[in-house]
Amino acid sequence: MEVCYRGSHDSLSRGCCNRRMEKKFHATAEQLYAQSLRQSSSYLRNILSANSLHYQDQFLQMISSAENATESVFRHSFDIPIRDSRSPIESLFLDLQAFLKHQDVDLHDSLLTFFDELFPVIYHYTLNDPTVVDIDQDYADCLMEIRQDLNPQPFGDAPARLAHRFSKSFGAARAFLDAMTVGMEVVNTTEYLTVDNSCSRAVTRMTYCSQCHGLRGAFPCHNMCMNIMRGCLVHVVNLDSSWNAFVDGLSELTSGMKGVYDLEEALQGFADAVSDAIMYAMNTPRKYISQLSGFPGNSFLCSSNEAFEVFHSVFIRDDNYFAHVYCTWKYIISTPWVAIVDG
Repeated sequence: MEVCYRGSHDSLSRGCCNRRMEKKFHATAEQLYAQSLRQSSSYLRNILSANSLHYQDQFLQMISSAENATESVFRHSFDIPIRDSRSPIESLFLDLQAFLKHQDVDLHDSLLTFFDELFPVIYHYTLNDPTVVDIDQDYADCLMEIRQDLNPQPFGDAPARLAHRFSKSFGAARAFLDAMTVGMEVVNTTEYLTVDNSCSRAVTRMTYCSQCHGLRGAFPCHNMCMNIMRGCLVHVVNLDSSWNAFVDGLSELTSGMKGVYDLEEALQGFADAVSDAIMYAMNTPRKYISQLSGFPGNSFLCSSNEAFEVFHSVFIRDDNYFAHVYCTWKYIISTPWVAIVDG
């Protein structure tokens, strides 16, 4: 072939193939080169793809487990019907899933909204006597609207604390999944590189020239292969430093996904955190409940109705009754169910 004898002074050894055969060898060499690139990058691409799917599935399973645990708290610890607690729980956990799937969701607002929607439910079933009166929808809407304006907060610092933690931990998890996607995109770019004329001639010479010299079992030396690959990949060689920086950044991200950035830890502790927030609301109603209606010396936030009067007569005036209820709930939450059944 002409590429094998280029520069030779022997006019009789300038080529052993016609132009048609040389074009065929060029095409075959280019195909082998492209196949080699795909094989070299497929291993890394498959690792990134498999890990991306694995971690996303794991994150979604963690969300599902946390949702079930939260529902269990309402059903078993506070005896709140699922029909009333389902809506705020479902809305929150759908937002968590959507965030990981790159939808436009503000998790900080989602957590605060969860506690806003939770407030009327907790008020009705733990601070009100639901067997006596059922609060109307207008009053429930008012409770949701003014929950964040009450001082002190009914749920303490739990809403703000959980909103901050979920924003951080889910943000880190989504950044991790994004990094996996970026890595796959970078690897994919190496599979469809165009082969210019100089690269085509070089890989053809490396692959077939030994046969033109009658050395069918001979292979090109390592240095020749490396030099030709560097020449063919000269347009992407600058990615090396950027890729190394990407790998270092990914390593730092995974190492830093601990503490407030640990998604698994945040989700596993969510049900208990919600339970503690509800207990806080039950333990401190006198500090905020009078703001809901027109008690002397307090602003008028929600219209007084029968539900508020029931709360005032049962809980505010009877300290012993409220203390008994609070201790009973605390005992139920902290006692294993098997022990309660057996006992």
